Amino acid sequence: MNKHKINIICLIAILVSMFFVGGCKSTSSQTSNVKLKNEWTITFLDDYVEDYIKKSNEEKEYSEKIFKDKMVNPIADKHYYNIENLYFPYGIKDIKAFEEQLKSLKKNKGVLIETVEESLEKAHSVLPNNNINIYILPEDPEVTKIFNTGVRAVSPDEKNIFMVVNTKVNGWESEIKLTTVHEYYHSVEKKISNNARKNNLLNMLISDGKAEVFTSIVYPEEKSKISYALNKEEEIQVWNKIKNNLYSEENINKIMNGDGKEFPLFSGYTIGFNIVRRFIDFNPNITINEWTKIEEEEIFKHSNYNPN
Repeated sequence: MNKHKINIICLIAILVSMFFVGGCKSTSSQTSNVKLKNEWTITFLDDYVEDYIKKSNEEKEYSEKIFKDKMVNPIADKHYYNIENLYFPYGIKDIKAFEEQLKSLKKNKGVLIETVEESLEKAHSVLPNNNINIYILPEDPEVTKIFNTGVRAVSPDEKNIFMVVNTKVNGWESEIKLTTVHEYYHSVEKKISNNARKNNLLNMLISDGKAEVFTSIVYPEEKSKISYALNKEEEIQVWNKIKNNLYSEENINKIMNGDGKEFPLFSGYTIGFNIVRRFIDFNPNITINEWTKIEEEEIFKHSNYNPN
């Protein structure tokens, strides 16, 4: 073998090794699991969705049993989360539209991965946090009609974030950034806060208010729609409805997310954001770590919040 051929073989070997060593992050539309630095991973749960769509098309009608058998139960068994908490319990009924959502999600996986990674890195530079798994599913088109948003998510514990995405909504890339940082904060909050989470309205307001303030610190140039969902008059009206029921465990989701009737969309997030922001205004030298550890009642008490 001559020297020229050896050099070519060596070059190919180097390029191949660079691809496999440096290429642990893939932007292929077929990617199902992406490993990032800091023990972060992104997992697309496409297989479950495809099974659900295929079986639903075979039956030619919606079935709650199919939804549970093909999506809810398998995901819960392997990833330990009930996705009924993200979707509605009756499941996704418009199978054709859901299939289109999946196709769009696959087409945009490269951008989605890059955007999530950028968001994690920015959040990490402000408040370090490793070992997070992000699971991604397409959004139910009917839910998009209700909330007019491209991304929703939940962090059931300190290591896992489940996210539903509609890449057909204008501005979904911005929503991915903000939602990733919001849930990243909840992950940190669960790790470093010693507060026992009480399932009442006040705790939900303050916890999500903290997450929204953190998001505004990481992305000061972005304006989160859920932080600024109310005008002054609406904020006063909502506050007057809820101020005597802050320790109630009823209607929390209705108040936080809004119903478009009694409560405008994302009412609770906006009020929580304003409470925490006022607390920080009164305590300008406090660090993020410090206010993350402070109990919700203390945050509220020392915010002197009253929009009236």
